[in-house]
Amino acid sequence: MSYLPISGGDLLETEHDVSKNRITLEKFQSNPFRLRMPLTNPEGFYRHYVELIDDPKTLDRMTSMLCSICKFARYE
Repeated sequence: MSYLPISGGDLLETEHDVSKNRITLEKFQSNPFRLRMPLTNPEGFYRHYVELIDDPKTLDRMTSMLCSICKFARYE
């Protein structure tokens, strides 16, 4: 019962600075990440970055690496 007032009260709201998160998000959106060389098959990446459908051996190395990075970042 003592957890409910703490989780909904001012104690946790002062620790989580929403304005700081917005500034960080704007910084990432203003400087997007771009590849030096575009992907050979962007449709393959967008088809597989959530769940691998085809055999991973059919993907090129860059697409395979980016899919694994996205999967790892999604679960962390």
